[in-house]
Amino acid sequence: GSSLLSGTILNDYGGTFATFGSATIAGTLTNLGTLEPTILTVTGAVNNTGSIYLGSSDLLNAPGGVTNTGNITFQQGRLTGGAVINNPGGEIVFTQAYSTTVYGFSQAVNNSGGVIVVNSYDQVSFSSFSAGNTNGGDIQIAADATLTSVMAFPNSGTIELQGATSSLNGGAITNTGSITGLGRISNPVLNSGIVEA
Repeated sequence: GSSLLSGTILNDYGGTFATFGSATIAGTLTNLGTLEPTILTVTGAVNNTGSIYLGSSDLLNAPGGVTNTGNITFQQGRLTGGAVINNPGGEIVFTQAYSTTVYGFSQAVNNSGGVIVVNSYDQVSFSSFSAGNTNGGDIQIAADATLTSVMAFPNSGTIELQGATSSLNGGAITNTGSITGLGRISNPVLNSGIVEA
């Protein structure tokens, strides 16, 4: 079945908000606890300082966008809708898979001081990453993992390729931060920062 909530929803510290079937929040959601959606649409903004877990076939649709200073963990789940802003203290983790898992983001993604971790066998694609990795942000790409940004993007933070089979692809990178480690970079790099292997 489906359910509908409206207004400003707060999932407080220590709380768990889980949906079974599909649900809609016609309003905003502030998550300080744990959010485990099956199929959840939030029409307004989602502000996360807690934990969001997106397991296999889970869907969080957030047309009003997501601002993250907590933890968002993908284990074959999906996040759709408006822009995703990962601020300082925020961590977006694509968990280690044991077979190739593909994640595609059509919405804008801005890693503004947060951490993005792409674990082994995950292939993550950002269609709109023009805001880039800034404000001291950190992107970690594990061995046998791939991150693709279709668009050119700036890097004033850190990009770490953590294995010889790590891969970074896509548009040109304007680098004023650091790109380090082992792996393969297919992007053109306009460098006035640090690139070292």
